[in-house]
Amino acid sequence: MTYKVEFDKKARKEFDKLPLDVRIRFLPKIEALADDPRPPGSRALSGKKGSYRIRDGDFRALYTIHDDIVLVYVFRVEHRKDAYRGL
Repeated sequence: MTYKVEFDKKARKEFDKLPLDVRIRFLPKIEALADDPRPPGSRALSGKKGSYRIRDGDFRALYTIHDDIVLVYVFRVEHRKDAYRGL
């Protein structure tokens, strides 16, 4: 089953502000969530039910998985020092 990967408006802006080399490396990992929303290396976020993170170097993509509607919703893409702020 293939999931739809959707970015939150704010997450898309955060992603677009990343350095070009990071975006080129990170985008395939985010797009791969469509085939496997829980890939090896992903971690569940404690305290935020149904939320996960994937990483690329010092950058994190935080997302939720909605199995009932077959959707992966990316809600934050930031440097690790800022990614978990306010959760």
